[in-house]
Amino acid sequence: MIPFPESICPLCSQVFARELVHEHISLEHPRLRNRTIKVIQAYHPGWVEDHGACGACWRSYRDAGRFLYMMKIARPQNAVS
Repeated sequence: MIPFPESICPLCSQVFARELVHEHISLEHPRLRNRTIKVIQAYHPGWVEDHGACGACWRSYRDAGRFLYMMKIARPQNAVS
């Protein structure tokens, strides 16, 4: 089988070099990577890490995960829901 030099980001459907869809995910801190994966899966239930994501999509979901985490830890313990 001949490997394809390009990959399509499954989140935005843009075409990128294969390493640009996978490499940055593996370099992310494990805790931040896991949080980002959960956010992506909330919007794309069938997505798994092996599918990859372009840098722009990854940063967008990573930033959303950071924001949600900051909201979670900033909420007072005795807040009424």
